Amino acid sequence: MSMVFQSYALWPHMTVARNVAYGLELRGMAREEIRRRVDAILAVTRIGALAVPCSTSYAPGELRRALRRNDVHTFIVPPQLAGGDELAFVEEAVPELDGRSGPLFLEELPHLRQILVLGGSDRAWAEGVDLAVDFEGLPDGVLAAAEADVAPGDLLVVIQTSGSTAEPKGVVHTHGAVIRKMAGPMLHDGGVPDGPHAVYAAMPPFWIGGLIIIASALVHGTTMVCQERFEIEGALDMIEQEHCIAVSAWYGVTQALKTHPSVPHRDLSAIPMLTEPVLDPPYNAVLGMTETIGPHLMTPHPRYGLQPPAHVRGSNGVAAPHFEHKLVTPGGDVVRGDGEGELCVRGYATLAGMYKKERHEVFDADGWYHTGDRVRRVEDAFFFTGRVTEMIKTNGANVAPPEVEAVLQAISGVRFAYVFGVPDAVRGEVVAAVVVPYEGAELSIAHLRELARHELSSYKVPRVVEVLAEDDVPVLATGKVDRLAMQRRVAEHYESASAPA
Repeated sequence: MSMVFQSYALWPHMTVARNVAYGLELRGMAREEIRRRVDAILAVTRIGALAVPCSTSYAPGELRRALRRNDVHTFIVPPQLAGGDELAFVEEAVPELDGRSGPLFLEELPHLRQILVLGGSDRAWAEGVDLAVDFEGLPDGVLAAAEADVAPGDLLVVIQTSGSTAEPKGVVHTHGAVIRKMAGPMLHDGGVPDGPHAVYAAMPPFWIGGLIIIASALVHGTTMVCQERFEIEGALDMIEQEHCIAVSAWYGVTQALKTHPSVPHRDLSAIPMLTEPVLDPPYNAVLGMTETIGPHLMTPHPRYGLQPPAHVRGSNGVAAPHFEHKLVTPGGDVVRGDGEGELCVRGYATLAGMYKKERHEVFDADGWYHTGDRVRRVEDAFFFTGRVTEMIKTNGANVAPPEVEAVLQAISGVRFAYVFGVPDAVRGEVVAAVVVPYEGAELSIAHLRELARHELSSYKVPRVVEVLAEDDVPVLATGKVDRLAMQRRVAEHYESASAPA
């Protein structure tokens, strides 16, 4: 049975009192709303149900596809989300709900039986629930018996992440892997100190960063300080007031906090990462992914300390404890010693599998997961050099070009769509597209982007769109479309348009 959540904050299994997240303290503007949603995920995972968090940036079409793709039985939502009417959003995503009441039997969503609303609902198709009250009448011992049957090897969660095909991947992790990763050796200082201390949490809880910060807070008894929407001055006020010792956020958010003009006038002595100068040369970000519950490499280099010799400076780190790595060539040969190739990883916190995928589709014969990252190894340090796949990395999020291409090509008048990333100084890459219309069709770029927003999260909607006649599409000598030539052309146009006057 799968249960899916469209909510701001979620997460995971721990031994806590019924429906109450003891050991996890939440402070901030949205404390009560976030606590209610955390209580929901704790209640669900404690009885062994498989949780499937949904992105709060989903467009209606993405939510509908996620409910179908993950065989969702119970869908739990708050009535309001970030100031918006969440139930109206659900009705837009699933118009078949109109006039229905539970239990649900929908041809488009054959596994969906109920929609629960945290608090209350005025819709016939949904049932309002109060987690603190509605389950008090259960027979004694039922919940305890259900909890007793949850084992470390049981599946905990399916996290959606862009794949190399048009459909996102469903990364599956177990209870044991998540808790062991958070309780085991961590980065930088060799361990996360037990509470009391506070961490400002800006990572979206439906992605791996949210799993890490909430599970870590549960394991170590720390305080999560959060906003429902990131606002820089409000964030700094909370960090200062709560004496946060760290920030869990994308690089861009951390940099915005560090460079804010008010920082020199604040008492941020508890959080050196916002006030200390960066190392020279700096370490690059560690490599981590949804499939490894965050980092599988670590810095600083344990052999050399904070200032390693020149030949390993600027690396992405070395193998984190209990992870193994190998490099393979495009032909599948293993790279021995120093060299370059695709990075493969296996270890105690790698994924259990992919939802609806057979094992041989996820791992090679020796149990290695192929990351798609191309790296260069010097001694035991790894340097990221690019991607083996066409995946776009924009502001820390992965975007699979085939997913965006499928949406664009479904729009009336579009014959072909080609999607790729182009360099951007702030986001790393932005999503760009070239669309080819049918003969006689007129395409409005603004209209294309508007329609795409209904089917795709905002970060997947192409920021740059160019329309080309079919005869103008560059081709290789083999007759295949020259995607690299299109990418270079669009990148040059984007760079020219972005350059200061």
